[in-house]
Amino acid sequence: MTGLTAETPLVYSRKIRPLPSATIELAQKARILKAEGQDVIELAGGDPDFTPDKHILDSISDALFGGKTKYTHPRGIPELRQAIAKKHKKENNIDADWKTQIIVTSGGKQAIAVALMALLENNEEVLIPQPSWVSYDNMTLIAGGIPKPVAAAASNKFKVTVDDLEKQATNRSKVLLFNNPQNPTGQVYSKSEIDEICEWCASRGVYFISDEVYEHIIFDGAKHYSPASNERFAKFVITINAVSKTYSMTGLRLGWLHAPEWIVNKIDPHHQHLITCATSIVQWGALTALETPHDGITKRQKAYSDRRDIVVQLLSKSKTVKPLVPTGTFYVFLDITKTGFSSIDFCSNLLDNGGLALCPGSAFGAAGEGWARMLFARDDNTLKEACGRILSVYG
Repeated sequence: MTGLTAETPLVYSRKIRPLPSATIELAQKARILKAEGQDVIELAGGDPDFTPDKHILDSISDALFGGKTKYTHPRGIPELRQAIAKKHKKENNIDADWKTQIIVTSGGKQAIAVALMALLENNEEVLIPQPSWVSYDNMTLIAGGIPKPVAAAASNKFKVTVDDLEKQATNRSKVLLFNNPQNPTGQVYSKSEIDEICEWCASRGVYFISDEVYEHIIFDGAKHYSPASNERFAKFVITINAVSKTYSMTGLRLGWLHAPEWIVNKIDPHHQHLITCATSIVQWGALTALETPHDGITKRQKAYSDRRDIVVQLLSKSKTVKPLVPTGTFYVFLDITKTGFSSIDFCSNLLDNGGLALCPGSAFGAAGEGWARMLFARDDNTLKEACGRILSVYG
């Protein structure tokens, strides 16, 4: 035995040196203050206020009490993989073989992580358009890769371009990690914009991981496009999705990936050794979610659209905080440069003096400095109060 004690510092290799999630930490801090009796509104995280539809919860309950609690096939129960393949064809125009091209995972995050583990060799680069979701960089590090931020310009609504990518790419660039609709900015790429980026990936030999978890939270007639629907791109695209955002099943942790068979075969061992299989009873709930009418999705989408309008309208009155109007997701990205604060100081001051927790833009990379992300997946009165607090503190 070595002389390890509780005080012995842990030494990590570069491969496993992730940082804590800024969004989770801020949301947790706000919850602690609220539990202590302080008047705090928490809009820093990414959890919607809706609960899963009753028929989905009933399906999970039936699976639990019906004894469907054993290990499943590592790639997921056949019924769910078949339903995912049908969903991909109907909604995304993706041809998917449920037996060979789909793995059911514990959330979209795990799907991305195992894809990176399978694709990356040591020190290969992952191009990450920024501002970007806080976990992308750290999952890349865990997988043994090097995160390579690609700053997107605010003047282009934070949409990355081929020119942006070309400036940062090297001969070690292996993967582009792409999110659409985009968290944290709330922007939606067009088909032509994505096709141009995919053509660049094809010319560079770069894999395209397409994180599409917000596909059903989209506004103003915008259309979601899945690049794997294009036969030219399908051979190097890994599509990621989940029930978390679409069906308000965030804590139930159920997602999936679709990729060409040979990529799935590379991913499968990583998936099996990490989790064996996704939670059995939640798989049955996800099956119900995918196979039943989308009334709940339509209702929530309408609510999110109305809530977005409330936030944008109220904050447009501010002299110092300007919203970038989102066309997808349930976040609004706020330009705070006129306040004179850094994004961290802006959010700290707002929490201390306004009782409102937002997420600083710097949590999403250097390109997010001067901005803050605000969740609007809350009821109308809470959002009105939150906007009032921003106006009270910052004018």
